[in-house]
Amino acid sequence: MAFNHPGDNRPEDAARAAVEARIRQAFPPHPYIQALLEELARLQVVLAPSAVPEQWLYHPRDRVLTVWLPDLQQPNLSFLLVMLTHELGHILDFDRHPERLGIIQARHWSQVPLQLEEEAFVQGFRRLQQLHVFLDPEAYAAFIQPPLAQRVLLRLQQPDSLPPEPDSKGCLDCPEGRTPRLLAG
Repeated sequence: MAFNHPGDNRPEDAARAAVEARIRQAFPPHPYIQALLEELARLQVVLAPSAVPEQWLYHPRDRVLTVWLPDLQQPNLSFLLVMLTHELGHILDFDRHPERLGIIQARHWSQVPLQLEEEAFVQGFRRLQQLHVFLDPEAYAAFIQPPLAQRVLLRLQQPDSLPPEPDSKGCLDCPEGRTPRLLAG
């Protein structure tokens, strides 16, 4: 899936910009939601409609976040805050570790390793705090399915329990000399 970005000087730029503007306007005018949308713009992430029912997906190669538009029709602010925060976490994680693109590029979106999902939840929440957007960690974790919710909550509540930084291959906890599980399959 290829997306166009501002400044590409293609005829479809105006249409893409209009679609993105409509998506941005569909979000509630709540200050926390708007702060996250501003952060996405600052990071030069383009918003586009999701073709996958009920899924918000970040496409790191294209810097595009696809949004399931029906979620914006009767918005639940907490849900939208968690979704934007989680996707922001993916953006930050792939910006910090571009080599992780190799982990996901040949996989279906539903097969993204849980370790990458966990990192996205944690990194997104940390950025949320840096933006002075206040959300209780337990309320945040309530939107995450178990057992991932418990792992994320533990990392948010007990920073000393954080695993070591992922290695250059994207492995979060692999013993030396072993092939990272994330790269298998």
